[in-house]
Amino acid sequence: MVELRKFSPVVVVVLVALLLGATPMLGQAQTAARDYAIANGHFFTQTNGQPAGSSPAGYAVTNNDGAPFWDEFQRQGGTQIVGYPMSRRFMWDGFTTQVFQKAVFQWKPIEQRVDFINVFDQMSLSGKDDWLSNSKSTPKPLDAGTFDAGKNWNQVVAARQGLLDTNPAIKSVYFSVADPMRLFGLPTSAVVDNGNHYAIRLQRAVIQQWKVAMPWAAAGQVTIANGGDVSVQAGMFASDVVSPEYPPGMTPPSTPTPTATPRPAVTYSQSGSVRYENNCGNQWIEGKILNPDGSGKNGVRVKVVGRDGYTIISRPTGGEWRPDPVGVFVVMLQSGENNFMDYSWTVEVYDDNGTTVTSDRVTVYTDKDCSSYDKRQVPFVNFIHN
Repeated sequence: MVELRKFSPVVVVVLVALLLGATPMLGQAQTAARDYAIANGHFFTQTNGQPAGSSPAGYAVTNNDGAPFWDEFQRQGGTQIVGYPMSRRFMWDGFTTQVFQKAVFQWKPIEQRVDFINVFDQMSLSGKDDWLSNSKSTPKPLDAGTFDAGKNWNQVVAARQGLLDTNPAIKSVYFSVADPMRLFGLPTSAVVDNGNHYAIRLQRAVIQQWKVAMPWAAAGQVTIANGGDVSVQAGMFASDVVSPEYPPGMTPPSTPTPTATPRPAVTYSQSGSVRYENNCGNQWIEGKILNPDGSGKNGVRVKVVGRDGYTIISRPTGGEWRPDPVGVFVVMLQSGENNFMDYSWTVEVYDDNGTTVTSDRVTVYTDKDCSSYDKRQVPFVNFIHN
C-alpha cells in the first residue's frame, strides 16, 4: 500500500497554485517593490520612464538636510494629492526644491515650512506662455495689474475664485480638495472655450472639462493638468535634475565608452565669421560653398541639425532663387514669426555625393523675437574648399 504523506497547509497552497497555473505567493514576495522605505524617507521608481520593474532608478523623497519633504508629502496625502516625484532635490532661486507630478515643493528655512511653487506663473515669467497655449491648450493669463487693481487681498481672492462661476463642474473640482489655494493656487485666467474642452489656468494647475469623449476622459468629465508634469515637459529644469537616480547605496552600472566614429578628412573650412540678420517673415540658414579661388561651387549639399536631432539636408548649391545662385545654399527653418524658435543649429558640408560630412562643424543660433535689428532670424555662414 502506498503511504499517504502529510503536507503542511503552506505546501498544499503552493501545489494547488501550481496545478491551476497560478503564480505562487512566494514568487510575488520575490518581486521588487516599485517604491519602498529608505533611511529618512521613501524611494519611488514609478516615474523613471522605464517599463514597470525594469530599472531600479527613480527619485528619493526624504527629510534630509533639514528640509522635511517626506513628512510634507505624507501630510498632503501622498501620491493621490501630490503625485509621484519627477525630479531629484535641487537648488532653485536659492531654495531646496523638488518637482512632483501635481506640485513643486520648495523649503523655506526662515519660515520653517514647505511652500508650493506657483509653477504656471514661473513658466509665464520664463516666456513659456506661447508654448503652453500651442502645445497644451493652456489659456494665457489675465493682466494682473488691471484685474487686481484697487482690490485688497480678500477682494483679489474673491474676484479670482469668482472666475470659476461660469463652469460649475470645474468649480466643483477646484473646491473638492481640502486646501485649493495651497494645491491649485488662484485662477489666473477666465474659463476659456478651447473647442473640444473648457479650461481655466491656475497658478499651479490647469483644470479642464471635456465636451466630447476623449481616450482619457468621458464627455463632461473634468481633468487636471498637473503643474509639475507640464513644467518638466516645458524644459523648466536642467536635465540632470529630472534624470532618475539610483537608490542610496547602489552603484550605477558602468556604461562602456562608445568608440567614436572617425570623421573623414576636412575638405571644407568655415570662411569668415557667422553673420546674422533679423527678419519677421521666415527663419532660414543661408551661405555659400566656395572654391579655393573664392568662386562659388555648385552641386554641394549642406546638413543642418537642431539641438533635438531635427535634421534638414539642403538642395545642391546653385539651385536657389537668388539673382546670383552660384554656390548658394538655403535651408528653410520656420515660416511666420509665430513659429520662430530660440534655437541652436549645427551646419556642415557634405561631400559632392551628399553622403559624408567633410567640413568644420559650425554652430549658429536663431531668435524667436524679431523686434529689432540685432535679432537673429537668418544666419549666414560660408565654407571654402581647402
